[in-house]
Amino acid sequence: MGPSYKKDNKRKRLILVITIAILVIALAAYFATPYLQTGANYISGKTELNMQVGQILLYKLPYVNGVFAIYLKNSTNNSALIYIAKLPILVYPVISLDLNIGGSANISSSQTGVSDVHIYLISSNTKEASIEISPIDTSLGIKESDNIAILEPVSFQEKMLYNGPSVPIVSTTSTTTSTSITTTSINQSSIIPLAQIMGFINTTTPGILMNNFNMLYYKDRACNASVYNATFQTLEGMKALGPLSFYNVSPSVPRGIEINVSKISNNLYLVTYIGITPSKAYTGPLMEAKITLSPSPLIENITFDGPFKYMNLTNVESIYGFQSSINNFCGAYMPYVPK
Repeated sequence: MGPSYKKDNKRKRLILVITIAILVIALAAYFATPYLQTGANYISGKTELNMQVGQILLYKLPYVNGVFAIYLKNSTNNSALIYIAKLPILVYPVISLDLNIGGSANISSSQTGVSDVHIYLISSNTKEASIEISPIDTSLGIKESDNIAILEPVSFQEKMLYNGPSVPIVSTTSTTTSTSITTTSINQSSIIPLAQIMGFINTTTPGILMNNFNMLYYKDRACNASVYNATFQTLEGMKALGPLSFYNVSPSVPRGIEINVSKISNNLYLVTYIGITPSKAYTGPLMEAKITLSPSPLIENITFDGPFKYMNLTNVESIYGFQSSINNFCGAYMPYVPK
């Protein structure tokens, strides 16, 4: 009886531990769910959006999956230019919609060709616009309106879904990266063809990737300890303690990106993307691109640094894809573990 009793007792304790573990995981997932959805407005019915020029809003719809961004690109006293894209913006093309007051369009936010949302321009002026957005049941099979245009992802060289300040560019003639970056643009156009260099790199995959990271970092300035802890627990299955705590991780996460352009030789230029962090100890290059302009613009070499050190473009794209898929304001804080 002794051995049997001990065996049964051990089994009961094991079952109790497993039951408690399952309960803890279930509760953690339940309470973390709202945090993972913050930042996106759920549009369940007719909704009026009052937007300023340059403002971006995230939304979700009842009949399609994903998170979408609506951006007021421009507005006049009688019309508005609206951009809509599915996140992450590096992957999906952009819907461009130019409406007059009283005009409307059925669009497919998910870009399946079947309308899932109706956009109506109520009013507009040079500073803001009032837009009505209504979900459409995709089972109705309503086709998209004809008054829309599709822009390729490279159009994000305009940073059209970035509602923070434009990425500062510093032009210098030094052969080394400046360690003291300011937001003052130095007029050295006779020495460095800045417009040509940035116009080219902003159409390339690395340039678009850095612009997208810049938007992600700016958005995730709103991250706080409670959302960080809930998100980390859900994704990693453990508490964020010690070096992984919010207060230890936060100083090293960039809040934005600045760009330094320097001249190496007559036809060779160095474009450095610098991650600006709260702690100066972590502020430094994220990516460096060597570019030649003649006979035609070409990226000669790309190297990653800082949190991306020793990685290639595919690795860094994977990090952006993972962090931008987290639908709250702490994606940039989450560690990426390759599968």
